[in-house]
Amino acid sequence: MDRLTFFKQGLSSAIDAVNAVVGFKKAVNSLTEAVGEALSDIKNDIGLYMRSIESDMYGGAKGSLLDVARMGYTTIETDSYFGGRIYDLKPEDFRRAADEAGLKITSAHLRKFYDNDLPQPAEETAGKEAVEMNDSAVPEKEGAMRQTAPAAKGAAATDTSAEDPVMKWWDEALDTHRKLGCRYIVISRLPDALTAETADSYADYFTRIAEKVRQREMQLCLHPSRRELTATDGVSLFDTMAARMPEGKVWFELDTREAHEAGIDMVSMLRHYKGRVLLLHLHDFGIATESGLIDFDKIIAEAIAAGVKDIFVEVRSYTLPPKNCIERSIYNLESLPSLRY
Repeated sequence: MDRLTFFKQGLSSAIDAVNAVVGFKKAVNSLTEAVGEALSDIKNDIGLYMRSIESDMYGGAKGSLLDVARMGYTTIETDSYFGGRIYDLKPEDFRRAADEAGLKITSAHLRKFYDNDLPQPAEETAGKEAVEMNDSAVPEKEGAMRQTAPAAKGAAATDTSAEDPVMKWWDEALDTHRKLGCRYIVISRLPDALTAETADSYADYFTRIAEKVRQREMQLCLHPSRRELTATDGVSLFDTMAARMPEGKVWFELDTREAHEAGIDMVSMLRHYKGRVLLLHLHDFGIATESGLIDFDKIIAEAIAAGVKDIFVEVRSYTLPPKNCIERSIYNLESLPSLRY
């Protein structure tokens, strides 16, 4: 029996059982508990990266979350924190909607850089305007960018949140997402100014954030794009950053499509970074598994063996309406031997 069939049968049986004892109204109100019971023995949950249906979320977050749960997804990864709201909902309202749908909010993508896209000491940034860098509204930068001197490798990170508006933003955002139940915080769009020469500065910046994340009992993951994964003279920016950031503080979220476009053998990469890759995006050139370009079954099996904790479907190229794409994606993935038991 695959997970999706188990989910549907288990959920139906659980609701029927509750209904028989306490009546239909109570059964409906117990949806979250029924979902939790039905999913208790599933070995490998599949989550959804919510940017895959971003337009639907802004059009009706509560209904979309219910749709996602009905498809068989059990966890979600958010990507819409702006102005203290998530998909234009107050955090507590978003958490309530997810709970009612039976979905766990396990991960969130957050982005915050300085106004010139470079990490600087707090004294240099005092009084400057900090800007949020969202994927959907990232300005293209042209020409050379002013660079600060790299921080000394291994230098101790100092918490200057009281003077630094960017660090203050991180404190508030992390507190919010801890209350949502997140276990992981992901930085998925690395700054345009990241180069081999500025890697030390960024390593220090991300390590500072990672310490804040750790203090809240969560883990920080970096999600490299094709740009950071593409090797120059045999070394990629991602490899450079990974070597500069301490193990046990900064982990990674890898993306199957980004790796494929960078010419990376994902299986070899998972083996190389075993223990540091906590999250995986199952991302194809459209609906998952249908391009024939990525060996998802082999990658998933290796990811599980390498200690990946959560797997999320991502769809960014649409041949059907977004919800149809994510539904077919989980249907296709559930049929793979690596996700059957």
